[in-house]
Amino acid sequence: MAEVEARQPLTVDVAEEGDAVVVRLAGELDVANASQAREAIDPALTEETRRAVFDLGDLTFMDSSGLAVLLVIAQRVRVELRRPSAVIRQVIEMTGLAEALPITEP
Repeated sequence: MAEVEARQPLTVDVAEEGDAVVVRLAGELDVANASQAREAIDPALTEETRRAVFDLGDLTFMDSSGLAVLLVIAQRVRVELRRPSAVIRQVIEMTGLAEALPITEP
């Protein structure tokens, strides 16, 4: 019988740094918690916010709902992704979203 790994809960830490909002995501971002992520991030995006920097170093999984969260935010402010895992980087590149969701080095 195959073992099923336990789901990692999502944690969202949001901090303001100058004209940017820095969002650190950890765990799994998927359909079950995408709205939770938006609810944590949206209040920090003010008229003065010019960009949102997402630190994905501790994000272990992201489905299309997670991509949608990032894309909705990218419609409001410039988005930068940092430290994505190889799998998440590949998903962004394979879906053709690398221009809308650029990966930058810290």
